[in-house]
Amino acid sequence: MSKGTFVYACQADFDTGTADGAAWCEGAVRLLPGCHTGQWTGPVQPVSPFDWLVPSWNASVPPGAGVRAAVRVQTDAGWTPWLDWGLWSPLCPSHRAPPLARRCADGVVRGGILRSEQAAAAFQLRLSLQADETGRSPEVYLAAASVRLLHREDESGEPLYHRVSPVPAYSQMNRDPRLAGHIGGAVCAAMLMNRWGEDLLPEKVAHICLSPEGLWDDPAYLAAAMGTYGYQATAAFASVPQLKKELKAGCACAAAMRGTPGFRWVAVRGFDTDENGGQWVLVNDPDAATDTAAEQTMPLDVFRAGWTGLALYMHARDEARAAWAPAWAPGELRPGEVPGTWALLRRGERVSLPVDLCQKDGMCRGTVCYAVKDGRAYASTAQRQFFYTDVAPTGDILLDTAGMPAGTKLAVYVVQPGQTVTACLTL
Repeated sequence: MSKGTFVYACQADFDTGTADGAAWCEGAVRLLPGCHTGQWTGPVQPVSPFDWLVPSWNASVPPGAGVRAAVRVQTDAGWTPWLDWGLWSPLCPSHRAPPLARRCADGVVRGGILRSEQAAAAFQLRLSLQADETGRSPEVYLAAASVRLLHREDESGEPLYHRVSPVPAYSQMNRDPRLAGHIGGAVCAAMLMNRWGEDLLPEKVAHICLSPEGLWDDPAYLAAAMGTYGYQATAAFASVPQLKKELKAGCACAAAMRGTPGFRWVAVRGFDTDENGGQWVLVNDPDAATDTAAEQTMPLDVFRAGWTGLALYMHARDEARAAWAPAWAPGELRPGEVPGTWALLRRGERVSLPVDLCQKDGMCRGTVCYAVKDGRAYASTAQRQFFYTDVAPTGDILLDTAGMPAGTKLAVYVVQPGQTVTACLTL
């Protein structure tokens, strides 16, 4: 990690702060018995002058529970109010309460980043925990904050020779049309996790990392989404040598590149040096038109010129911390009462899907799609060719199979924040 990144990941780290209604217990910060809400407030952290800050948290969160992050910074004008990132609740996004405060005279939270109008010299991080209706507590395993220093070194580090991590490449342009062009960060998160053996659809990640701003690229929410699956994930301002250090350790990462507007994410899967000493960065760019075109190589100088300095790190998975990760669930399909529709069954019972599952209040909240089984082996499900459909007014799946030959085999997916139901169908 960089010298501007501060991580709290063990009892000794969390003990440097103060807790109210919560405490470190059995490897995580949890609510105390009988407490429905509680807080952990980190220490006042002096740091070299900075202008941007991004927090991270990794937590296992039961349905209906949540974790809220807030930060304040100190400038010459004094302390700002606590600025808020909203309520993180990956399994039930509708439970996310709106942020309490996102703007003040000296700063604003925009794009998941606290942007200070003046040079700041200290910060303080706070996490608020909220139990579900039955009293089950979130379990926070990691908290972090990273700042963009005003005076930072611009260096390339030692050359690396063909240091590459086998990260699958996905284009966001051939994903759910309601999401395509907006979920580059979620696609990168799916690439990084699938590199370690997950089998996640990018849409599945997207539906759990939607931020209160309506963004799928918020670095704090991306790190939280990966943390939901048990990975240690942090958003951090970094340098090229630090990215190289990650790759040398076998860990690919993601980098936020300057875009219009805001920034866009690419997965950094390697570094190389040619025979003339030229250094190259190997990336998977989700803005490419196809999965194949997503694998790209760019000169290091071009990468450095376009990089914001913000990275997304992901390290080893702890399965015990993924207790509430969105799961896969099996289903069955039966012809619906209306031609061109198919009823989804779970354990023999029909499931009536929300009619607005795929589009609610102008926002994509779920995905219904299918792939034709072609007999080929794919490294991950996301590399199949998908076709996207919707929910019929009857609550069944719209699936026009009239033009498909007998014997065609389909894999159908209903992707929601809490789980993805899959069903196989042979015509």
